[in-house]
Amino acid sequence: DSVYEEITERFDRHVITAQLDYVNPTEKHGRFEAGLKYMGRINNQEINVLSNVGMDHMYADLNRSNGFNYNDAILSAYGIYANAWKKFKYQAGLRFEQALTHSYQVTLNKTFDRDFYNFFPSVHVKYEVKEGSEFSLSYSRRINRPGNNQLNPYPDYSDKLNYRFGNPYLLPEYIGSYELSYGKFSRLLSYTFTMFYRHTVNNFYRLKTVDPVTGISIISFSNVSQSHSPGFEATYNQSVSKWLRVNGNASVFYYVLEADEVYNTPRNENISYTVRGTANFMLSKNMDFQLTGNYRAPQVVPQGILKPMWNIDIGYKIDFWNKKASLNLKVSDIFNTQRFRIDAAFANYYSEIYHKWESRTANLTFTYKINQGYERKEKQREMNSSEGGGM
Repeated sequence: DSVYEEITERFDRHVITAQLDYVNPTEKHGRFEAGLKYMGRINNQEINVLSNVGMDHMYADLNRSNGFNYNDAILSAYGIYANAWKKFKYQAGLRFEQALTHSYQVTLNKTFDRDFYNFFPSVHVKYEVKEGSEFSLSYSRRINRPGNNQLNPYPDYSDKLNYRFGNPYLLPEYIGSYELSYGKFSRLLSYTFTMFYRHTVNNFYRLKTVDPVTGISIISFSNVSQSHSPGFEATYNQSVSKWLRVNGNASVFYYVLEADEVYNTPRNENISYTVRGTANFMLSKNMDFQLTGNYRAPQVVPQGILKPMWNIDIGYKIDFWNKKASLNLKVSDIFNTQRFRIDAAFANYYSEIYHKWESRTANLTFTYKINQGYERKEKQREMNSSEGGGM
């Protein structure tokens, strides 16, 4: 018998931020910055399923409908000091972050609370070889938090042979990044070459298991071991002519994902790369056209390999009314090539996963600037006050 279903999803997100920054630039003692920031996020997700399974009419399938609320409050404080000595410029900073998370699975009537804090140091040193040419050395520690769908523990039954669960106990990823680079900069041409090493702990990935009796696969998310990624990156930016400017970025890296005894995932590694290029065409003083291309090569994951992905975007912008107003048209993935594909092998099973989303979209944006001249005057007044030893 034919089965008819309707699955509707509603997702509301509210973000509240408050920030206080203090900057004290001095010619003799360098620049000191400090600040406080609060960010609160409220995420509400609701999925409703209508089905006619076993009935001659549509009904609400309460076993597959679900609601999930995820709220967090992130409080942080930071300090940065920067100065210069001869041909050296240096900057050091430290950010403290306290995160309070609360999630409530409405359908299961379960609450999950987490409270953790972290320190994020950063150090940057630059050496100017000559004007427009410099070496730089840096270290920074960053965080990557899981998303709402990765945390929701209620099963997604939209595919009867492949269930999907989130993990409310999923931890953030922490990335330590080391970089050594050389850059040359001028008005018409600039480029940088960078050697880097990135070490990530608590990597969160999707893991798949298969029920040997029913054949139903279950996908969930877990923190899997750690990864290492040494590599090389190059960026390029040039004004080819008055009407054409191009820039590009290419990164080649050796990715090593360590084995994990808890989830029985093997060590996996490969050489991968990413390429991005943009061409800006100045058709006139008031019209610009932009063409952007992206390519990501295959990369290993705990149970297999991510297949390559690529897309091309275009954009068009026109200014009018003495550049107080503008109209911007952007079309993403014009050839409709973006898709998620993964080949996975585990415990005597092999699977090819293919997922296509609505990636080819168009956005039309109208912008009008109000009191533009007044804003410029205010900025100039603040600059003059600072130079004269104001606040």
